[in-house]
Parts: sequence; C-alpha cells; structure tokens
Amino acid sequence: MAVAQEGERHQIPVEPYHSRYRYGDRLQRHQAVVDRFGHHAKTEGVLAVTTQVCEVSLDISADLLVTELAPIPALIQRLGRLNRWATPAAPSEPKLAVIIEPENRLPYEEPDLQMARQWLARLIDAPQSQDDLHRAFVAASLGEAPVSRTHSAWLDEAWTIEPAPLREAGATVSVIREEDLKHCLDGGGQADAARVIEYTIPMLYRPVAE
Repeated sequence: MAVAQEGERHQIPVEPYHSRYRYGDRLQRHQAVVDRFGHHAKTEGVLAVTTQVCEVSLDISADLLVTELAPIPALIQRLGRLNRWATPAAPSEPKLAVIIEPENRLPYEEPDLQMARQWLARLIDAPQSQDDLHRAFVAASLGEAPVSRTHSAWLDEAWTIEPAPLREAGATVSVIREEDLKHCLDGGGQADAARVIEYTIPMLYRPVAE
C-alpha cells in the first residue's frame, strides 16, 4: 500500500492488487489491472503494485518488472509478466527486470533464495527467453540436495488406509466483516451461499485468531 501511495504521490496511474480483498472486489480489481495492461489498449503507462498473487493469475504484458528476490519458480512466474505477447513471428525488444534483495528472507527459506542468486548469476545482463530461464533452473538444480522422504497416507499405505489430509493446512481462514454480514443474508434472514462467497476475505489465521 505504501508503494501504491508513493506512485500516486508522483501522479502515476496505479492499480493495486492483492488477495485480501472481498472476493467480489478482488474480481473487479483483477479485471481493472488486466484491462489497463490490455493487449490492444492504448495507455500512457500504468503501475501495478501487487503481491505474489500476480505470479499466476494476471495475464498481462509489462515493460518493466521490479520484484524482491524469491525462489526460482516464483521468479520465473513473475518474469512471465514481461513482454508476454512477443513471439518469433512478432518479436519485440527485451524488457528490463530489476531484482531487489529483501530486507529479510520471509516468507521464504534462505537456501531457496541462495539458489535463486546462483540462478540469476547465469542470466544477468543478457536477454533471456522462458526456455533460457528453464534451462538455467535445471542447471542450478543439479547440485541441489535430494528431497528428504516424507510419508504419504495416499501412496504409502498397504492393504488398509485411513482418512488423512493430502496436504498441509493452509495459513489463511475465510472471514466476513461484520458490516458486510447483512449483505450475506436472504430475505428470510438465512445465509445466502453466493453472497457469502462474494463478501469473503482470506485472512492470515494468526492475526484473526488474536
């Protein structure tokens, strides 16, 4: 939010986008960002300020990417927002990416960030395609320590299995703001499932619990 406000202070058109909107509002924010970066849209420029939600959900083509260091798969996804419409039949000049060292490693693990630094060292100061990014990722992964074995209730049980989670519990919980509760009820005062979804916000569990 601070970065978005700084952009506005400099009179730059800003489109913020993160995952803490009500679901209905998030759909509108998503469309607003995509429209501003539209393939055929004529614009004087726009700054999208986003969280990790941009990695897979934003089908946009940007001319500049500024991001903090992250694990390689996340960086590949973020770099995929650059020069997205370029093809061999319709090439364009390479676009710039600026990778910034974060103040702290969270929410990532330091070994993942160190591997990302080694990966970037193979790529810096030269044009790169998505295939180049993948090949460098494979090369950087060759020296990685093997993944430790974990138990899988689905795959490792023999003649009998018991109900068990297939993945670790998430870090968020769905909430509805008190002032939105009235919008989630039907004429009879009962919860309306569609409206509940529209006003739901995924919030980090710990602050909500506190």
